[in-house]
Amino acid sequence: MVDEVRVPGRFVLTGSQQFGLLAGITQSLAGRVGIAHLLPLSIAELSAPPLPRPELDQLLLTGGYPAIHAHGIPPGDWLAAYVATYLERDVRQLVNIQDLSAFQRFLRLCALHPLRGALFETLIVSEVLKHRRNAGVPPDFYFWRDNNGLEADLLLENGTGLQPVEIKSGRTVTADYIRAAQKAGRIPGDVGLMPWLVHGGEDSYERSGVRVVGWRSLGDALSGV
Repeated sequence: MVDEVRVPGRFVLTGSQQFGLLAGITQSLAGRVGIAHLLPLSIAELSAPPLPRPELDQLLLTGGYPAIHAHGIPPGDWLAAYVATYLERDVRQLVNIQDLSAFQRFLRLCALHPLRGALFETLIVSEVLKHRRNAGVPPDFYFWRDNNGLEADLLLENGTGLQPVEIKSGRTVTADYIRAAQKAGRIPGDVGLMPWLVHGGEDSYERSGVRVVGWRSLGDALSGV
């Protein structure tokens, strides 16, 4: 049907990844299909009417899966079902996991991190991924740490250089936060741009050679990268 009438956009196929089905397809459809990566909702999407404006701690708990927000489903219930139906089924199919109980313990260990900062870093990194995927460009971002302990939570590629990003969950920007961002800014050298400090507060401004970005404003900042 696709070859008979070559009009783009006649068919839109949606759904979760089906590894077994994909492996059984003999035609690659190269040059005849476009693939869109549909990720959970971004901060900007979750802040759009008629949804109530989310608070940071609430967002760290609920995440961005649409069903949780559209239907008011308790995140613990929905995410538990997600683990059971997707991770335990599809991942087991992909890697042939035999011991389900050991795999479940592995998942809990992966999720077990009591620090709010780790959740905030994950939120910000996922926002960068969503922004780039939604824009149709490769992610092209990296974590950096050298043997001297110099570290950048993110290095983003763009057309003019490398954008260093330091991520801090605190709502108040301290001198230590600024120094950490300045250190991250030294990593790219001559191709580095003004470093960003993305923080858990809502103020955005420049300070001591660092662009301070509130978590709600991250989408606007990324639009210029």
